[in-house]
Formats: sequence, C-alpha cells, structure tokens
Amino acid sequence: MKKIVNAFTLISVSAFLLCACNNNQKPDSHEESKYIDLILLGGQSNAAGYSAILDNETETFENVRYAGMTDKTLIGNEVTIGSDFLTTKEKYRDEVTGGLGYSPNHIGPEYGMAKYLNERYGEEDELLIFKTAAGGTTMSNVSSNLSGVYGNWYPRSLWPENYEPNITTATPDNKATGILYKLFIENFKLVYNSLIEDGYEVNILGMVWSQGESDADLGGDWLANYGNLLRTFINDIRTDISEITEDEWYEDNLPFVVVKCATTYFGYNREVNFKLRTQQENVASSMNAVATVETSDLIVIQENGQRAPGCVDDWHQCFKDMVTVGQRCVDALDSLL
Repeated sequence: MKKIVNAFTLISVSAFLLCACNNNQKPDSHEESKYIDLILLGGQSNAAGYSAILDNETETFENVRYAGMTDKTLIGNEVTIGSDFLTTKEKYRDEVTGGLGYSPNHIGPEYGMAKYLNERYGEEDELLIFKTAAGGTTMSNVSSNLSGVYGNWYPRSLWPENYEPNITTATPDNKATGILYKLFIENFKLVYNSLIEDGYEVNILGMVWSQGESDADLGGDWLANYGNLLRTFINDIRTDISEITEDEWYEDNLPFVVVKCATTYFGYNREVNFKLRTQQENVASSMNAVATVETSDLIVIQENGQRAPGCVDDWHQCFKDMVTVGQRCVDALDSLL
C-alpha cells in the first residue's frame, strides 16, 4: 500500500492513504501541486552510515533526493566534515546512491529507505531525505567518546540559561553541550528554507532517530537517565520544527521513529544494550506518534563472539542489514501516518 507520498496533503484524493479520522493525521489544508515530502534522519554512527559497502552491488534511486552532513568536527584545531551534501543547494543530491554514509564506501538508513520508497515516487511526487549525524556521540551531557570531537545531542530545553552551542568554529575548549542538537536544527532550517524558496509546499513525514549506544556504554546514572533525555529530546525537536515551519500540528504529532539498539552491539546480548532498549520502548509506548524499529535479529556479534558475515567492526550492521533497517524505518513511519 502506498502510504508515504504527500500523506499530509492529498487525503481527500488519495485512496491509498490511511483514514483521515486517524488522530495523528495532519489535516488537509492546501491545494497547490508542487509538493515535496521530507524525512528527517539523525543520530550517531548507525544514522551517519558506517555500514561498509564492501563487494555489495549498489543501486541508484532516482526518485529520492538527499541533503546530509556527517561527522562535523567542532572541537579541536580545525573544522572537518566526514561527508557534506548539505552546506549549499548545489551540494544536494538529486538521487540516493551507495556512499552517502560517513564516507563514499559506507551507507546508512537513507539507502534502505530510498530503495523501499523509490517506486512510490515519480515525476509528480518528490521526496527528500535530510540527515545530520555523527558517530560515537551521546545524548547525555558529556564529552566522552566522540562527543569530545563532534559535540553531544543534549536537548535544547536543558541547556544553561543564555547558553548557545558553537556550531561554526572548532576550538580546543569548545563546550560539547548541545552542539549536535543545534547543528541538526540549523541544518534543517537551511534545507527547509531552500525548499520554500524554490516554491515547494513541504510535508514533513517524520523523523528517524538511531542513537543511544554511546549512552549505554556510559552505564550507571547516565544510562538510567536516557529515557528521560529521549523524551525531552523528542518534545524539543517537535517544538523547534513547529516553530521553524510555523505549523502547530508538528508540535504534538510529528511522527518519530526510534531505531532500537542492537542486542549484539559490541557483544552478544550485552546487558546494557537491553537496558537501553527497554527505555527506548518505554518512551515510544508513553508518547503520541512514536514507534520503534526492531533490530534484535540483525546480528553484529554472534554468540561465539565472532562478527557476523559482512560486519567489519563490533558496532555496526552489515550492508544488507542496514538496508533492512532503512526499510523497517519506512514501515514504522507508515504505521504512524
């Protein structure tokens, strides 16, 4: 069933959409024909795209566009970027291909999403996947792991009074607090405004969030507080998206999909992985329009302690499983529309 194509604006004429009585369904309010659907994607390395292509044959999905940035260094001596298809409109991609992860040799969920959605979109329907992500980063307000290079995702409403993260200049003493949150919002604003300037009516279908492994590794109170931070993060994202778009509907209803931590991330059935997954599940079950994506069958480290075929490290899914993650993200968004 074709659910994600102008799902918010064509309710009255599209037989393939869910019933308009769905409480999460955005009201039909426009009659223009130049629409573009937008999916937001953020998080740490599995969102940035660290799944190696290796000898897998990749495809090009011409009906899905992409604007993304990964691994922007903001703490240190200079600014570097893992991949940048976002800074200017000229950098946006008119199609999704392999190699839009943190390097030309890797993919993230955008590849599987595009593979699944490519046939739903054509000349009259447009879709763009927007991404900002950085590997090894926390939501907790710490500078451990790679948050000491890229910053952390600490939610905006928890920042100290009058504090604004530095997202432009790398300095050794830059504070990690909220850098990635701020970068995500500013990058979204850049892409959204460029689409508006090009005459599009933008329909935000939802956000996909793949993050938490670094917080699980912190353990203790940091891990125990992750669910509270995630809930605050979702509320803050919805509020900021609503303000930027001047659309109040998003504040309470923006669909939000959480990719659950793999049970075999960094080890087979690690206890901390299950503790983090439980918090992700609890947040989803307690909030409106939030769903999770299952990953327990997508093995990284096998029971014998060896990496699963196609996995090149202990943290990231192999190519084919990352394609599956992207497809499941689309199904989860479908379930919320």
